Amino acid sequence: MDGAGSPIPEGARVQLDPSIDVDTIPGISSGEKAIAKALQTYGAYVGDNGGARMALIAEYAPDSDAYSQAGLSGDFVALDHIPWAKLRVLSDWSGGTQTTPADTDTGTTDTGAADTTPLDSASDSGSGSGSGEVDPTAATCGNGPR
Repeated sequence: MDGAGSPIPEGARVQLDPSIDVDTIPGISSGEKAIAKALQTYGAYVGDNGGARMALIAEYAPDSDAYSQAGLSGDFVALDHIPWAKLRVLSDWSGGTQTTPADTDTGTTDTGAADTTPLDSASDSGSGSGSGEVDPTAATCGNGPR
């Protein structure tokens, strides 16, 4: 850790806020849209928090041109149009779309009141995004920002 913040814990369940209308995001590619909607509906698990602040891993046939068909430039893209500041850590995942984020300090379900305490208040810059949401762009690892 470089003291700039804490990564989202490995094994955490994350979800993109389902209230966001992904179809109205200006400039979003079809690939970014598919990823954003999957994050809203199914979420994702944090599998590694070393190196990059956050990475998405997907599977596809090695002879596929899935990236270009989805409007992405390759297998390492920034996905700049996905509103990453609206990614949140969930305390429970029972399938479908969960609308209640976790309280990132206690792991309990948020009551709806704003929680601006960062994951690691001792090392974070203090820019918590509230309501149990975490900004993965504010969490850094030993490598520093991408």
